[in-house]
Amino acid sequence: MGKKYTEDELKSCSKEALITLLLSMQDQVERLNKNMENLIEQIAMANQQRFGRSSEKLDDTMNGEQLHLFNEADKLTEALCVLEPELEDICKPKSRKKKGKREEDLKDLPITIINHELTAWISSSVLSVRSHGKSRSVLPKCP
Repeated sequence: MGKKYTEDELKSCSKEALITLLLSMQDQVERLNKNMENLIEQIAMANQQRFGRSSEKLDDTMNGEQLHLFNEADKLTEALCVLEPELEDICKPKSRKKKGKREEDLKDLPITIINHELTAWISSSVLSVRSHGKSRSVLPKCP
C-alpha cells in the first residue's frame, strides 16, 4: 500500500503528480481485482473437489462384471414376481377401548387397607377442598 494523502496535500500537488498517483492507483486496483478473481476461482475449485461428484467412478476395465453382484436381489425379485398385499390387509382399524375394563382388570387384586393416625397438629390443619365435584384433603406446608 502506498502513502495515504490528506485533502490539503492533494490540493498542493501538481497536475503531473496527481496523474501519476491516479495511474498507480489504477494499477493497484487492477492487481487487487485479479487477486480477488483468483481467490474466488480457488475457492470454487476447492468446494467442487470437496462437495462435488464422487471421485469413485466405474472403471472401463470392470466391464460391469462387479455390478451384477449388486443387482442380484433385483433379478431374484423379478424372477419370483411376488405380489404385495393390499393396504387394507396390512392396516387393520384399531378397536375402541371397552368401558369398565380397568375395574374388570383390578377386581381380582387383593385390597389392603392401611389406617394412619395423625398427630393433633396435622389433624387440626387438614383442610377439605372441593374441586370438580370431588372432595379431597389438603395438607398445608409445614412451618
